Amino acid sequence: METKTVRQLHDYCRENNIRGYSKLRKSELIELIQQQRTSESVFQFHDDLFSEPKKEREAKVKCCGQYYKQSYMAKHLHSKKHQTYEKANAFSFDASLFPKPKKARTPQIKCSDCGTYYKPALKGHHLRSIVHRRAVDPTPKALEPKASETKKSTYQSLKSWLMDQVKSFNKTFTNWLFQRRHQSQLNRPSTLTI
Repeated sequence: METKTVRQLHDYCRENNIRGYSKLRKSELIELIQQQRTSESVFQFHDDLFSEPKKEREAKVKCCGQYYKQSYMAKHLHSKKHQTYEKANAFSFDASLFPKPKKARTPQIKCSDCGTYYKPALKGHHLRSIVHRRAVDPTPKALEPKASETKKSTYQSLKSWLMDQVKSFNKTFTNWLFQRRHQSQLNRPSTLTI
């Protein structure tokens, strides 16, 4: 014991379920372990002598839609519940011979503009959908070539359309900004100094 480190003694105490060892010094740990060994030698019992062996689970059998233990099956077969269950299921029928009726599908309408089908209740959704809008107006009017212009590439037409959008935005923004400045000057109280 004297040759072991404090950490090894702590590990030994932890493995043997000895309590109160964490704050002790090495000499105190050795005394605690020796006390524990002497008390164990006096009262040395095996857990197996006092513990009852575990019972094995009994296999169950399914009957009448429930599970019963095999030891109870003889009693169950003579019970009233089993006999009424047998009588009720004596003339059982095959459910696949009588299939459930299918729900009637709501008729769908074909859109004359885009050619897709939609339910009548969802007509408004369909008319606002991207698929319908693209079919009705496939390209923005700004991208369509004018009769006087020569045919441009898609990139050039997109670029010119975007430039037009930026110019119109700049015009509206500058007008708005000018109006705000003008209003702030009108709302500002005039100060007269004499």
